[in-house]
This record gives sequence, structure tokens and C-alpha cells, in this order.
Amino acid sequence: LLLERCLAFHAKRAADKRIVEYHLHNIRDVATDAHKSVDDKPFGGGPGMVMMAPIVVDAVEKATSLDERKPRLIVLTPQGRVFDQAIAQELAAENRLMLVSGRYEGFDQRIIDVLDPLELSIGDYVLSGGETTNSGTGTPRPCRRGQAAPTVIAVPAGRSARSLATAVAIAS
Repeated sequence: LLLERCLAFHAKRAADKRIVEYHLHNIRDVATDAHKSVDDKPFGGGPGMVMMAPIVVDAVEKATSLDERKPRLIVLTPQGRVFDQAIAQELAAENRLMLVSGRYEGFDQRIIDVLDPLELSIGDYVLSGGETTNSGTGTPRPCRRGQAAPTVIAVPAGRSARSLATAVAIAS
């Protein structure tokens, strides 16, 4: 909790200084059923639940349409390239970044196939509660009532690599 408050503080300071601008979009807003479901059993079978492809694709398309700049789409997943300084510098040159963060066992593979995002991980470790960074090697805990929902984050890149680090902090 202290770390989350610290990260939120730095994200707010960066936004106040106009170093970074971010917009949070709740994936559940595009869900079509009465329960606002965003997860389902894996399409090809397997254990656990995954983020549903139609819902995530619709959420990304909706968030993309809110700004004329085409975003560099990033999905936070343990299978992705490990985020490092070189990637931070590469992404800092982008005009707009969109980070997609989820929960559960991960993302339906069709999301990756359709959207062709850059898959990033912040490291090979397990967070205590399966937080939305999806960077651990364990099974994230499902989102329960009162918890943060899976999120699409549209982040125009700032003046430095620090902007993406701030954006990743916001996603977590």
C-alpha cells in the first residue's frame, strides 16, 4: 500500500509538471453482459481464466479512438520482454503509448494475434497479491468487488524515459 501511494504520488507530480499525461479506461466499461465480465475460460482450453479477446480488443479500439495519435500498444505480461533502460529510451521517443494491464491467468492469445502489441514484463518475480502489472510468475488473484478493475492506460510519451517508468507505475 505504501509503494502504491508513493507511485501514485510520483505519477501525479509528473502529470502536474506536464511531463506525462495519462488517462485510465476501465475495460469493464465495454463489457456487454449484466455482470460486466471480462474473463472467461481459455479459448483453446487450459486451466484458469483469461481476459476475453472481444472485450479487450473493443476497449483498446475505444481508447485508441479518443486521440488522433496512433499509440504504441503494450501488453503487460510475464511472457514479454523484460523492461529495461534500452526499452525505456526506445519508448520515450513515441508520441503515445497505450498500456494494457489485466488479471487472471493472462490474456486470450487472440488478443495478441489481433492487436500485435509489444509484450513487456517488469521482471521475473511474484507480487504478493497478483497486482495488475502481471509481471510475476505466479497466478494472479481474480479481481473481486472493491478491487481495481483491469485497465487500459493511454499514455502520451513525455520528454524522457522516465515517462514510461511513470506509466508502468500507474499501471501497477
